[in-house]
Amino acid sequence: MSVPSVVIGIGNRFRRDDGAALRVIEMLSDRVPASALLVESDGEPTRIIDSWTDVQLAVVVETVRRGDPPGTVAALEWKLWTGPSAATQHEHGSHSLGILEAIALGDAVGRMPGRLHVIGIEPEDLGWGEGLSPPIARSIEQAARLVLDYLGATPPASGVSGRTTR
Repeated sequence: MSVPSVVIGIGNRFRRDDGAALRVIEMLSDRVPASALLVESDGEPTRIIDSWTDVQLAVVVETVRRGDPPGTVAALEWKLWTGPSAATQHEHGSHSLGILEAIALGDAVGRMPGRLHVIGIEPEDLGWGEGLSPPIARSIEQAARLVLDYLGATPPASGVSGRTTR
């Protein structure tokens, strides 16, 4: 099934702030157009690629260390024909394999979305446990608004959207 857009939240609920992207997905469940698929991912590159294959627009939300203050939300557009800007070369997600590996592999095998946006949330605490630290909890709405902006979305009248876990 081909969908026009997918929003992929990468994270782990049991690693404190690493659950931020999954909280964004939860917040969006009744706010995205019905044509947008919401996906929760553990960050495994082939599952990410499977989620965005044949999709016009993919928006990936992930905890990303950039050296900014905790809770900072950074939006990056991936230029599919040139790769990341020099500034993004030093950014990395909180997962051992993640979005950069998925992009490299997806590009190598010709399975990239038409457009790709990455929204990174700077973590404070990636230790074991549940719950977000206060600065990260405050950033969830900002990240969700960015996703909606990328989707050109207004909340659907029916409140129905697709959601899956991978």
